[in-house]
Amino acid sequence: MKFNENLKYLREKHKISRKDVASILGITEMSYGTYERGTRSPDIEKICQLADLFEISIDELVGREKPNLSAAKEFWESSNFLLDIHSDEGIVYLLLPAESRMITDKNGIARFEEGIHKSIKFKSEDDFIQFTKMVQNKLETEIQEIKDKLCNEMSLDLYQQKYQQKNSNY
Repeated sequence: MKFNENLKYLREKHKISRKDVASILGITEMSYGTYERGTRSPDIEKICQLADLFEISIDELVGREKPNLSAAKEFWESSNFLLDIHSDEGIVYLLLPAESRMITDKNGIARFEEGIHKSIKFKSEDDFIQFTKMVQNKLETEIQEIKDKLCNEMSLDLYQQKYQQKNSNY
């Protein structure tokens, strides 16, 4: 996607008017319109302001990196289960830590033993993005299930407490 197309897409995605973006940049709406039409390009200061406004990297803003790829990398980099990530000519590699397990030696002393680290190779950036979305969805589903279970348990506990209070008053 070209810079001007990306700029318009991001503005509409964030539901911000041209007038509001222009105001944030300290320029007229007409000047901002030239950026979206592709007849003029903003200076580096404005590009930085736009990247901050849309909460993306400058590379994403100017179309050098796919937004989904950047978001997928950010997910893995912020997770607790990533040792390394790198890409080479469109191929993405993830290095995940091995599962640790506790073992007890012959003297009865417990220690953790790490297995072999797992490496995942993706044939394309799109495969990596798709895998990341699948992992995110699975995590979100599991988190929601845990929240629902806790809410149900808490509701049951509160109901039982109220019932006990009511019975103790008699």
